[in-house]
Amino acid sequence: MWVGLCQDEEEMKAMENRKELTYLIFDLIVKQLEETPEQDRIISRLEVADSALELTLKTGEEYRIDVKRLNSPSDEKERMPLLDHQREEESGKRIPAEHWDELAQSCETVIQFLEYDKRKMEELSELVPDFPWKKRSRMIDDVLEQLRAALSRIDPDWE
Repeated sequence: MWVGLCQDEEEMKAMENRKELTYLIFDLIVKQLEETPEQDRIISRLEVADSALELTLKTGEEYRIDVKRLNSPSDEKERMPLLDHQREEESGKRIPAEHWDELAQSCETVIQFLEYDKRKMEELSELVPDFPWKKRSRMIDDVLEQLRAALSRIDPDWE
C-alpha cells in the first residue's frame, strides 16, 4: 500500500519548511549582528514577514529576502517571469571585471588630479584673488567625497 501526501498536505509541509528556514536564517543573522560591534553593523532593522525577511540598512535602504523552494511546480510558474524581469534589469548594469577595474583606476586618477588641482588652486588664489576659489574648492571637495565613497563601496580594500 502506497501512502503519499495529497497536494494540500505537500503545500502545507513546504510552507512549514519555508517558515522554518526563514527563522533559521533570521537567527543566523541576529547571531552575527550580536557578535558585531554596533558601529560596524550595516543592518538597523530585521523582521520576519511570512516566509521572508525584511531588513533595513543603516543607510535607509530596505531589502526583502524571500525564502522559496526551487524547482517546485507551483513556484516555477512564478519564478520564470521574475527571472526574466531580473535579467532585463541587470542587462543594463553588467560590466566586465576588466572594465570595472579600468573604471576604478580612472576614478583614482581623477581623485589624484583633483587633489593636485586643489593644491595648485590654493597657490593661485594668492595671485588672483578675484576668482571664486572657495566655491571651486567646495565643488572639488564634493566631487572627491563622492568618488571616494563610490570607490570604497565597490572595493572595500580601497584607500
